[in-house]
Amino acid sequence: MGYVLFAAVALAGGYTGYALHLPVGILTGSMFSVAAMNLAGKELPPMPPVLRTMAQIGIGVIIASSITMETFRQFSTMALPVVSLTAGMLAASLSLGFLLHRMTGWDYPTCLLSTSLGGLSQMSIISEEMGADPLKVSILQTVRLLSILVVLPFLFTFLFN
Repeated sequence: MGYVLFAAVALAGGYTGYALHLPVGILTGSMFSVAAMNLAGKELPPMPPVLRTMAQIGIGVIIASSITMETFRQFSTMALPVVSLTAGMLAASLSLGFLLHRMTGWDYPTCLLSTSLGGLSQMSIISEEMGADPLKVSILQTVRLLSILVVLPFLFTFLFN
């Protein structure tokens, strides 16, 4: 019965997040609704490993299904900027991860994954695989995503209008 209740709460939260046009609305809505249930004292039973595995397979399919031959053709013309930006982002993420570790005392995997650029769902799954704290990673990745969605439109308007 516990799983049915949480599935219903997650579905309702996901739909609400989608309807409110939240960033990654289905994911964040279901995440916040289940977290609210946990905070209200209704703890989720242990998650079956097969469910986690199926979620990882699903995310892998979603990511891989967007790769086409055109993707590789476009990449060849953008190789230098892509490699340069990737190196810069990795350096920034590593620097911020070490800074977060010094500020919080959290373990390095949690800090590095919390400050890495990537998708919220992907970073959450990677954090579990690497022994990091998926809750902390998810929270910081959500704050990063919301900050980008709130700050960038105003910044672009200010800079380019």
